[in-house]
Amino acid sequence: MDLYLKGGLEPLIEQARQRQIHLFFVDAAYFVMLPFLGYLYSLTVRYVKSASGRKRFNILGALHPIGHELVTISNHSYINALSVCELLVFRTVWIKLIPPTKRL
Repeated sequence: MDLYLKGGLEPLIEQARQRQIHLFFVDAAYFVMLPFLGYLYSLTVRYVKSASGRKRFNILGALHPIGHELVTISNHSYINALSVCELLVFRTVWIKLIPPTKRL
């Protein structure tokens, strides 16, 4: 781990601080929309009616660690290679076309 930080990550962060490169940390989160009651202690089992099927909400995000900017895309299907490509295209447009003072 220390070799990865000293030899790989910290030099990249320093280059990003000097505005030589754009560095992004990318991660995905998946949310399932179902009713959850947690743990209820009772003598009878309690059910909550919900829609049939599995409803998902997927978010793929890229965080710029220096400018603290977050670029996200979301969908209701899957995060796959096409979603990652969509995020990369969106991030490229974000960097090239929108000046830093106009970004949200």
